[in-house]
Amino acid sequence: MIRRLFALFTAVSLLFALSACSETPVSMIYYPVYEDMTSCDPQIAATDVENLIVTNCFEGLVRVDAEGNIVPAAADSWTISPDGRTYTFNIRPNAQWYRTVTATEEMADILPTTFAPVVTADDFVFALQRALDPATGAPDAYMLYAIENARLINEGKLDPTVLGVKALNSNQLQITLSEPQSNFLFVLTESICMPCNRTFFEACGGRMGMSVKYMLSNGPFCLYYVSEDTFTLMNSPKYEGPHKAVPYRVFLYSNPNGEGIPQKITDDLYSAAYLTDSMFSAVTVDSSYTVTELENAMYSFVFNLNNEVLANDNIRKAIALSCDKQQLATNAGKEHAATLLPSICGFTPECSNLYDETLAQNCLQDGLKELEKDSVELTVLTSSEYEDLIRKQMQNWQRILGLTCIIRVESVSETELAYYVSEGDYEIAFCPLTAASPDALSFLMHFTADSPDNCIFLQNENYKNLLAAANVASADTQQQYIKAAADYLVDYNYIVPVFAESAFLVQTSGVSGIYCYTNAERVYFTNAYSDN
Repeated sequence: MIRRLFALFTAVSLLFALSACSETPVSMIYYPVYEDMTSCDPQIAATDVENLIVTNCFEGLVRVDAEGNIVPAAADSWTISPDGRTYTFNIRPNAQWYRTVTATEEMADILPTTFAPVVTADDFVFALQRALDPATGAPDAYMLYAIENARLINEGKLDPTVLGVKALNSNQLQITLSEPQSNFLFVLTESICMPCNRTFFEACGGRMGMSVKYMLSNGPFCLYYVSEDTFTLMNSPKYEGPHKAVPYRVFLYSNPNGEGIPQKITDDLYSAAYLTDSMFSAVTVDSSYTVTELENAMYSFVFNLNNEVLANDNIRKAIALSCDKQQLATNAGKEHAATLLPSICGFTPECSNLYDETLAQNCLQDGLKELEKDSVELTVLTSSEYEDLIRKQMQNWQRILGLTCIIRVESVSETELAYYVSEGDYEIAFCPLTAASPDALSFLMHFTADSPDNCIFLQNENYKNLLAAANVASADTQQQYIKAAADYLVDYNYIVPVFAESAFLVQTSGVSGIYCYTNAERVYFTNAYSDN
């Protein structure tokens, strides 16, 4: 079926007309995204769609393939010192920067003649220094704290020039860590680690990535066109690396609420889509579709530790013990999993269910005494999909805890739930905790004091020390520390996991080659092909 969406865009129609005169078929990909773009500056990209564009338009030192393996990208080889602290990368001599014709013309008067299109080691030095400069305000700067002097630079106590990164020559980059970090190569695949050309950045005057005019890319694609609700990626003609793009154009359609996407997939109007479990259940899956299940999320109760009541260990324990997680999962049609780590992180869910009504009542009374309160009132925020489920649990809380702990339920859309939790605008939330990579350590680092994704606002030295031990542990013992850290969050009822939930990458008829690396911001179109 010829996809009807392209008829809305004259430019796409022209491209199809051109392809009719060519011996090589032109592949077009149509894909929905759930947010709008503000900036595609890699060091400050924050939303899923911004990171999705950066993922496809930029190339870091290394990359993750469809099987989750680290593979060469802008660097064709690297070495790691025996102590695990010094990484030396050899950058491909044919790595190039690319600007669209529009960007080239519009910046002709402001881009100095000193700008060179070759990607060099200094582009990575400048990018990492920018990422940790507090003036940049990079949301993911904490990911780079293992680099020598990184934390002190980000806290404004040292100059960015003393960061442990150095260009040994134009094609050789050295990164020195203050201590070994076992997942550091995975960290280097993040948007914040993408290169940044110093000359181009300064010419943009702080507007890099805010429009096509101020966009420079070194990856398989470039940002070609932006309209009110469409972001168009184009196959980069200057890219000569190992991940050359197959499709000619990728059209990203902004649909913030996700409305109508399941039906458009069913009607074959999109080439592919990343769907939540509830959205996938609304799709009529054709036998010609390719469906990839991503077991990347754990639906859990999370507690806002900035709340005075919920900062009390006994109050949280009372709420957790009076929640029959096994029954809750069964009512949702799921299998209960007590571990916090999603399956995509390589851990098998453990089935246990700490449920004790008498102990819950005793903990509540102890908590109220410690707080010097007669009663407390709390609200659980959840998505409309699970509103009925949590309201049944609310009745159980009321039966067990009585009027001394009143718990109400408020439902919002999935998008609103994610926003409120990320902003800390909640007391208790029943929400998915999604892994951004198959690296369990990266998932657990989200709950450290340094992380802006620390939605529970945990500041705990014991937890921090477990992760630090995992970072430097041998492969044989690292798993033990990771499990201990995950169990710590559950045992102290900072997070109460209930059941695992999957997302799905669906490719419709005649489409192949799109792969997803764990979540919505890590969808790769490099090998995508559509015969429609």
